[in-house]
Amino acid sequence: MILQNISRAIREQDYYAVALEFVIVIAGVVIGFQITAWNGERVADERETALLVRLRDELETDQRERARSLNNSFRLERLRGAVEVMRGDAGADLTALQCNAIATSNYYSDASAGASVPAMEELLSDARGLNLISDVGLRQALADYLQYRASIPRTVDWYVRGSVNLTLRFPELIEQSAYVDPERQTIWPEVSCNLEAMRRDSAFRNAFSENAWRFEYYYQSVVAEHNDRVEALIARISEVLGDNHETGEANAENAP
Repeated sequence: MILQNISRAIREQDYYAVALEFVIVIAGVVIGFQITAWNGERVADERETALLVRLRDELETDQRERARSLNNSFRLERLRGAVEVMRGDAGADLTALQCNAIATSNYYSDASAGASVPAMEELLSDARGLNLISDVGLRQALADYLQYRASIPRTVDWYVRGSVNLTLRFPELIEQSAYVDPERQTIWPEVSCNLEAMRRDSAFRNAFSENAWRFEYYYQSVVAEHNDRVEALIARISEVLGDNHETGEANAENAP
């Protein structure tokens, strides 16, 4: 119809009508492109919001699971107590939990880097990657977290490689036996420590000291720092989403 009007106006040399029809055509094309762009932005915004909500939920789930499954903070507390007993007066004695902490001082049970975060994997697999996130600050925070997360296996490996299995290396100082828990019907280890012999054995003291400081710094640089980074990231996502969502730490404290 528009083309017929333009052709007729040209034949009739009505150049005003020709110009008006061209303006109408161009305006229609521009408006069409603008509507398409608006729809594209709306879809992108909705996808970004949904992705961020999923990412926050998955990070909080990971936080709760690690808090429940790992006893690193308790073991570190007992290990610090064992260090004090080992260095203290002859009258002090190790508790059963402190003895167990010594025996397991080479265990590193944080699996943070291996935990699946599907929303993050989806984000990284997209052609736009982190550019899907419109907020520059959040985009940088995610990039920093991903870089830190990728470094965790190397960091843990460094601590593990320098640690010693004290139970196997010093069986005369740490005796380990197995028993069956009658309620759970599962096999558990049980250890006993010869504190005075430990204090007299310089090789044991050196190996235990190595394990103790390695576990301390492992906890600080992997367990605690990872927790702090994820909490900060969750808070940043909530800020971008503009809601009053409680952090995973607060939810964990309020959990029954």
